[in-house]
Amino acid sequence: MRRSRLQCLACAFGAAALLAAAPAPARTLPVSITFESLPAFDEPHTPAQYDRVGLLKTVAENKTPDAVLIILPGFTAGAGLVRSLAAAIVERADGRVAVWAVDRRTFALEDHRGMRLGGGDPSRAFAYYFSSGSGFTERKEADFAFMRYWGVATTVQDVRAVVHAARARYPHARILLGGHSMGATIAQAFAAWDFEGTPGFREIDGLVLIDGGGHDDDWVRDTGLKQYHEGIAAIEKGEYYWNDPARGASPEFLRLGEIGAFAALGSTSRDAPSFLAPLLPQMFTLPPGVVITNAAAFGLATDHETTKISYFAANCGTLDHTPRAVIRASGVALLGWKDAGAVGEPTSLFTFAAALTELRETNGLEWYGARALNAEIDLLANLDSRSPLTAALCAQHGLTATHTAEVNLPVFGFACGQSEDTTDRLEWYRGRIASSDVTLLTAADYAHLDPLFAGDRAGGNRLLAALVPWLKKRVN
Repeated sequence: MRRSRLQCLACAFGAAALLAAAPAPARTLPVSITFESLPAFDEPHTPAQYDRVGLLKTVAENKTPDAVLIILPGFTAGAGLVRSLAAAIVERADGRVAVWAVDRRTFALEDHRGMRLGGGDPSRAFAYYFSSGSGFTERKEADFAFMRYWGVATTVQDVRAVVHAARARYPHARILLGGHSMGATIAQAFAAWDFEGTPGFREIDGLVLIDGGGHDDDWVRDTGLKQYHEGIAAIEKGEYYWNDPARGASPEFLRLGEIGAFAALGSTSRDAPSFLAPLLPQMFTLPPGVVITNAAAFGLATDHETTKISYFAANCGTLDHTPRAVIRASGVALLGWKDAGAVGEPTSLFTFAAALTELRETNGLEWYGARALNAEIDLLANLDSRSPLTAALCAQHGLTATHTAEVNLPVFGFACGQSEDTTDRLEWYRGRIASSDVTLLTAADYAHLDPLFAGDRAGGNRLLAALVPWLKKRVN
């Protein structure tokens, strides 16, 4: 996109659309949320300031937890995406469980100053990132060649630093490792990893896998290896972080998504004509003579029935075909959004939008996702670096996931029926590990992100209803 076009659209959006604070849910237990930048694995090719991970810590005030659940986010996701779920777990577990959500080391590359401008004014954030002379400079991939080493081996070492930090902070607590989507596969890889003779599963007390996980050899042969080779080819051409808007994976696209979330939340901007729809016409299929609000644009971009990005979908309402207004100059109808509660779906659009915005120095999106991590995850999807299918390539990348068959931990798995074959993947994992303590559940009508955001409507959050009793059982 040319900046001149973006500047014009920013002016049209208007500078008066101030963000209203999202209403805080009623809490029966005081919950503290803090952010910490933690020293991570000393990756030898990486400048020291980037050898860090972020932690969004949610804990009951004035209580020492009996367990810490560490949650790893999925593809293009940051720690903030699980902040609503984290607070609900802590509260429903009566403070006995703390939740640490992990921001991968890529968080240190993000410049959040624009999101903080004007107390959350989305137009000012937009101008900061897309206007010349604002002080923002996009990260140049050529300056970050060390990201080629931010693959699975570096990531599981970073996770190990978080596990050890949790043990040091709460020496008597159980430490459980969880993940959503790609984060679940990373958690499984950690459990299988050989850390110079120490299996990763011996350093944790359980696994929580939320709509994600490894694949069998057939998937690796048919899909994983193809995606791995595509990723490596991109890295060899100098593409060290994702810059693919068509997949919803580019810094510019993800910043627009976050600003769109701001606009959907704002008291004066949510029902104003969308600035996002003209910028990203490929995201929306609209009938002629229709303009949508900022809330409707965010909803259409993320709802399971209309999104063009399947891994970032929730059941969060529907387009309201009763016009909010008719724009007099053109006679065009302005359509808004019916939130989930009005149509019996689980996830409020506004809970989802709030998770994408900044909180305690983090947000819900990963602007600079390392291509090496995705390539190696595809290669290691069968969780067996000794497999004849992939052994040579795994050795080349230092992937030492050799202990899957020995994993003897309590495992909780939750699959969404509207996602791809996650139930089959979790059943496949159950059959590969040594543990007999495996709980697997499927919510047939849930989309990929519903477990993170589903509220009390439409039967409540089924992940929470099952996971919290499971967690309490582990700490009794």
